[in-house]
Amino acid sequence: MLATHAQPTLINSLLSSFSVSTLPLIHLTKLRYLNHRRSSARTVAAMSVSNDTAGDSPKEHVAGEWFSVPELRLRDHRFIVPLDYSADPKASSKISIFAREVVSVGKEEQPLPYLLFLQGGPGFESPRPTEAGWLEFIRVHLVPDAGPWTILGQSYGGFCAVTYLSFAPQGLKQVLLTGGIPPIGNGCTADIVYRACFEQIVCQNEKYYKRYPQDTEIVREVCKYLSESEGEGVHLPSGGILTPKGLQTLGLSGLGSSTGFERLHYMFERVWDPVIVPGAPKKISYHFLDAFEKWSSFHTNPLYARMHESIYCQGASSRWSAHRIRAEDEGKFDAVRAAKEGRPVYFTGEMIFPWIVPVAAAVYYEDMYVNFKLVMETASQIAGIRLWITNEYMHSGLRDSGSQVFDHLMGMLDGKRPLF
Repeated sequence: MLATHAQPTLINSLLSSFSVSTLPLIHLTKLRYLNHRRSSARTVAAMSVSNDTAGDSPKEHVAGEWFSVPELRLRDHRFIVPLDYSADPKASSKISIFAREVVSVGKEEQPLPYLLFLQGGPGFESPRPTEAGWLEFIRVHLVPDAGPWTILGQSYGGFCAVTYLSFAPQGLKQVLLTGGIPPIGNGCTADIVYRACFEQIVCQNEKYYKRYPQDTEIVREVCKYLSESEGEGVHLPSGGILTPKGLQTLGLSGLGSSTGFERLHYMFERVWDPVIVPGAPKKISYHFLDAFEKWSSFHTNPLYARMHESIYCQGASSRWSAHRIRAEDEGKFDAVRAAKEGRPVYFTGEMIFPWIVPVAAAVYYEDMYVNFKLVMETASQIAGIRLWITNEYMHSGLRDSGSQVFDHLMGMLDGKRPLF
């Protein structure tokens, strides 16, 4: 499956490298702009999960009629699957998974193999957190001979792919992982993850302020302004309140992607309204507040906040792990205190407060979201995995340079790239 945020360069590389049918867990917002001149590919996008209310005994798989967008033919699918695969599937309540199949014009009836792409998350447009059982169910229904398929997991999609490896490896031909090998262990590993992540975040903050030293004072001034405002914050365009702690969450995207530093810096270049009258007090600009909301998805994607820590847990509660670990060294991440003491204000990262299948993985050495040391520990437990360790890309490598990353991983699997 291809993902919602897959770039044209990635999708073109997939389509030109494979004769595949592709299953994306995505909104199809980008695909219509692609050029499929060399494409022999089928895409099915599983875009949403919902409770089934269509009757007592709905069909397990319903395929719609074909329709068109420029250069593409599309068809919708719905799968009715058990909510809980750990229980008796017959006794479990059912949910509906919506998928959209995409194929180049004229390729509708060609029997092509499938590539399943699992996008990062959880809790964004798609995919929702997915059990391996759902993927295996869809594979059996969509692949004519129920043969194995290849899956490509980005970020949290890699977590799903490793789960698939654990529960249903017989359905997998090959596995590609990019920035998404989960920590494993009994109970919940969230505390271990966040201790490592906070260390990495300090490093990323230091890099940012070294690149843009002028922002050190600007961010301090903004924190002071927010803390001294009525209610210790200012109103956002949507009606929410921007507080110093809220400001720190800009690090989630700003410190972990390839162009994040630049985008964060440019936001702070326009943080203040122009002072037209000499001596007039400073005021945070509407431009900055609007940009903050557009970069923060918590208000539009609440499931992310609700479910994020659970991806590190196996039968145990995280107990707001990131919040607790932050409190162990609160002085370092206390924005108001840092501003008053003249220290840099540190941004935070991806944290929420209150049989052998060939596997190739891109491991980003400076990944802020998936800790390198924990990734290597998990990788040692996956039989036959081949690792590509690189600092050439950040966590967004697949989105930024999809063709290069995908070609490199496929070269590792098909033997074109040596083991050493």
